Amino acid sequence: MHKTILVLIILLLSSCKNGQETEPKKLSHFDDSTKSIKEVIDTSKSEFSKPLNILEDTVLNDTSFIYRKVTNDVYHGIYIDHKKKSENYNRLINFNFAKRQQKTYDNLSKKVNSKKTLKSNSNLGLPRNWLPLYMYENNFYLYAPCDWGTAGRRIITDQEFIYWNMMGPHPVQIISVKKTSEKEFKLITRHLNPKKKNTTQILIHIVNLDTKLAVFEFPDRKINYRYELYIPVESADKYSLIVNDCRSRKQLEYKSDNIDYVELLKNR
Repeated sequence: MHKTILVLIILLLSSCKNGQETEPKKLSHFDDSTKSIKEVIDTSKSEFSKPLNILEDTVLNDTSFIYRKVTNDVYHGIYIDHKKKSENYNRLINFNFAKRQQKTYDNLSKKVNSKKTLKSNSNLGLPRNWLPLYMYENNFYLYAPCDWGTAGRRIITDQEFIYWNMMGPHPVQIISVKKTSEKEFKLITRHLNPKKKNTTQILIHIVNLDTKLAVFEFPDRKINYRYELYIPVESADKYSLIVNDCRSRKQLEYKSDNIDYVELLKNR
């Protein structure tokens, strides 16, 4: 009898220990525009009985993790991928439109180019396909997002500047291109949306002549959204990739460190 009670007590203590949650570390590098990190953590605690396995800036199986959470129901990892032939890397550098995206692009392109204003091949040699770069601990990285509609690809043709967003490729007509110096280009684009200013200026500042690393400046935007850092797809293999692996469910996007664009442009 005493032996039976002792076994039950041991099992009960073991069960309590296994059900105990690990206190999560403070997280960073997330887009908290919809939820704060505290809300995300509190939600995770209430939904799952397993402890959160969060690793920050650790290395597991030759992969550098920025963030990692594993439960019975959820896997979410943000890590640095150094392989240049990975599935995520190949998907990111693929600028081919899917069938539905091609249809969207064709319909919009017909409208924006109803009146051509530029001669063919008049974009003065600017690369065609561009990928955004982000900063983490003073290094630049490509980014494979949780939602691929936010990959931020940009395309410059001899007639159009194409914003590729969650709604698909959205072209605007280029009505003027000027090369103001060896490292400076000025584009004037025209929008169809009557609610927007009819024309928009885009300044392209080449930071590195070899790789064509460039700052895209949108003077009409508010200061926090005025600059974006881009690299031509031909030079993408010079950068490692931050992957937001949200295989089980949609998660918040990674939020990179702030880039000092004024300093970057000053020192090029």
